[in-house]
Amino acid sequence: MEDLTALLLPRLPAGIRDASFADYDGDGVVDVFLVYAKGQNRLLINNGVGKFADRTESHIPRILDDSQHADWADFDQDGDNDLLVVNRLIDKHYRAYPGETTYFLENTGGGNFKKRSHKMLPRLPSYKVYLLDANGNTKPDALILTSKGVYYLQGRGRWDFTNETRRRLPRFRFFREMAFADIDQDGFLDLFALSPTPGRSRVWLNRFD
Repeated sequence: MEDLTALLLPRLPAGIRDASFADYDGDGVVDVFLVYAKGQNRLLINNGVGKFADRTESHIPRILDDSQHADWADFDQDGDNDLLVVNRLIDKHYRAYPGETTYFLENTGGGNFKKRSHKMLPRLPSYKVYLLDANGNTKPDALILTSKGVYYLQGRGRWDFTNETRRRLPRFRFFREMAFADIDQDGFLDLFALSPTPGRSRVWLNRFD
């Protein structure tokens, strides 16, 4: 291994909490969305040979928040990867409605994003988001870990969701991390949920039959 950080990455502010890797500008190579604690998240675009340029000011909206995590999916089926960003809080000047803590970044093409608010998203401090096709309808669903437990939003396509939390999830839902696999080989993803409370980690089998 060779450390080429100085050659391949631009100078970046301190405070990076996480990163989401995907092809955001549609050129077939992986870019990086950087999640920042208490500041502006950033977008780094790959030039095709592994050198990244900071396109934050030109490609994503200015939003000051305490971001925790982000994941990507094509929510509107237009061929571009969008983002779902979860936050502990958002500065009130950047909220679309009272209590907003989670929002989408809609990719309008070429890695250019605009904020897309959605009142179906939980209005709670949120820490992790996992995007997957839980029910096999080819539309991305979202599992969001919040201060009050896991929320499950079932995707219907083109930014349409239903809240299936109470109907689909077991009662105890306070977890720190999740991992997914088709444990019983039935074609649906099951999950292992890690709890900070001793003895509370769980295996949930997906019962969409």
